[in-house]
Amino acid sequence: ENEDSDWLITGGSSGGSAVAISAFTCYAALGSDTGGLTRNPAAYCGLVGFKPNYGLVSHHGLISLEDLMEVQGILTRCVDDAAIVLGVLAEHDPTDSTTAQDPVKPFMIPSLTNVSKLCIGIPKEYLVLELSSEVQSLWSKAADLFESEGAKAIEVSFSHITYSIVCYHLLCTSEAASSIARSDGLQYGHRCDTDVSTEAMYAATRREGFNDFVRGRILSGNVFLLK
Repeated sequence: ENEDSDWLITGGSSGGSAVAISAFTCYAALGSDTGGLTRNPAAYCGLVGFKPNYGLVSHHGLISLEDLMEVQGILTRCVDDAAIVLGVLAEHDPTDSTTAQDPVKPFMIPSLTNVSKLCIGIPKEYLVLELSSEVQSLWSKAADLFESEGAKAIEVSFSHITYSIVCYHLLCTSEAASSIARSDGLQYGHRCDTDVSTEAMYAATRREGFNDFVRGRILSGNVFLLK
């Protein structure tokens, strides 16, 4: 028997937070969300994963891969809990100049008892061959539930969705290359013992301090920025 058959993945770099919620060890948890690393673990673990609008929640204390897309995400067991946590976190932070200056109104989840006026779009591009039969049947079941209550479920098309991953990697690696440039061994992070030259010290510091994945992001990001 394959010993690895009992291993499960939690769906992303904020998977530890998702497991903590799923295991009932805490009421809510935070993650960092660039392209879904809070929402994806939430989907894997049967939770609510929420990425607030940029500037709504402070970045202070978040060690981000890149700054323009990364946001503190919220993980909870239900939507109401996510609204409560967001209500606590959403305010201007003097230590983070990117947070919105305007006062934030309390978040209220409307009680929706009548869904007959709703029209729900199901993107046809998401029905890919790799989608498991279990997920596909649950998706259909959810659509049927809405329709049984009088809502409309229609097929819609996101014609450019196939480019989304490419665009994300272009933007994310470029931003990461720029953001991680601060880790030069002088002001931030690890510093190597090489003292032949400044350039050699930079190179050795990053070779020792970053793994292949991070170095790959830096290199590809700089290629994109040069182009």
